[in-house]
Amino acid sequence: SPDGTRLAVGWYDGNVDLWDVPGRRLVQTFGGSERPRPAHVAFSPVRNLLAATSEPKVVTLHDLNSGQSSVLWRGPVEGEWSVRDLAFSQDGSKLVIYAGSTHANPELGDAAGVVNVSSAQIECRHLAPFSNPDHSGAARLSPDNSRLSLSLSDAQNYRYRIQCIDLATGKELWLTE
Repeated sequence: SPDGTRLAVGWYDGNVDLWDVPGRRLVQTFGGSERPRPAHVAFSPVRNLLAATSEPKVVTLHDLNSGQSSVLWRGPVEGEWSVRDLAFSQDGSKLVIYAGSTHANPELGDAAGVVNVSSAQIECRHLAPFSNPDHSGAARLSPDNSRLSLSLSDAQNYRYRIQCIDLATGKELWLTE
């Protein structure tokens, strides 16, 4: 958490444990699923909000002050999707969700979406340049929320790249070799 008093841990079984660090005790468990899959979590850097996967293609926002929870993002209906990474912007106004199809499908592919935390509206979505089921990656916003950087890993083909996108134009600014 922003003040360091809480720790969230995402486990492979889909559960997310919220811990009270000074008290060294488990506070709450979120999620869990019939199908094992890794859980992902991110704390807002400015508010007591926790974004966490609650199912393979659902991200829930937990307001730890009020105890309220709401679905922030749901993956496309078609195909099996999995969230691979979550990250808040530095000002806490946006959440970047990196998700992808669990099967190689060029029409679905991997994508990073930027979601407005207040409105739960997707502001933009960018497809990742690889479409491989072993693909993993992450995405982060620049401090001014104007650029999106994607780290891309196509381990099966030993390809690792970083892509930077201008969010105002949607154009790629650069891609490493």
